[in-house]
Amino acid sequence: MARFGQAMKDRVLGRLLPPESAAIEEVSREVGISVTTLERWRAEALSRPARERAWTAAARLQAVIATAAMDETQCSAWCREHGLYPSELARWRDEATQALADPGEARARPAETRADRQRGLSVSHNKIGDLLTAQGDLAGASAAFRASLAIRERLAASDPGNAGWRRDLSVSHVQIGYLLTAQGDLAGAGAACRASLRSPSAWRRPTRGTPSGRKTLE
Repeated sequence: MARFGQAMKDRVLGRLLPPESAAIEEVSREVGISVTTLERWRAEALSRPARERAWTAAARLQAVIATAAMDETQCSAWCREHGLYPSELARWRDEATQALADPGEARARPAETRADRQRGLSVSHNKIGDLLTAQGDLAGASAAFRASLAIRERLAASDPGNAGWRRDLSVSHVQIGYLLTAQGDLAGAGAACRASLRSPSAWRRPTRGTPSGRKTLE
């Protein structure tokens, strides 16, 4: 009988368990392990406390996206449901932001404020959205862009006089407008365009050679 290391079992279980919850037949084909074995592993894992379950990189990223638009109370409830500590989720957010940071962003000043970090997280969500769009995952891209939008709505509301926050908010509406256009939702795209008009400079002439003529925006 084949034996599998714990590290491999943890990676496979990370695919099978929430929030990823991949189809067991799909995972079976990917890793070459029978459906019966995977069903047994999953049943054993579900019988253990949630905090003992493994989280793959993809599952951690999904958790960051899923909770980005939540307030502190909602986020805490989500963490309890999924067997996480809020500090773990915060660490994953920081890691996602750092992984997607430009070299200049990586040298951020030590006195960086919470608003600065939130703005950086919103930029990371947009970069994830761009990546998912390029991969053809428009549903995932929509979730990422809307997570960014939720952060920017909070920032703009917290400081209505901050022109930078208002521009960021407009850019998020632009991103969603482009995506809705690609999905064929012209009415939704029109609404996003109107929402962005508070900062008309966010809409620029499309660049030739980019998918759907869309510029990459933060």
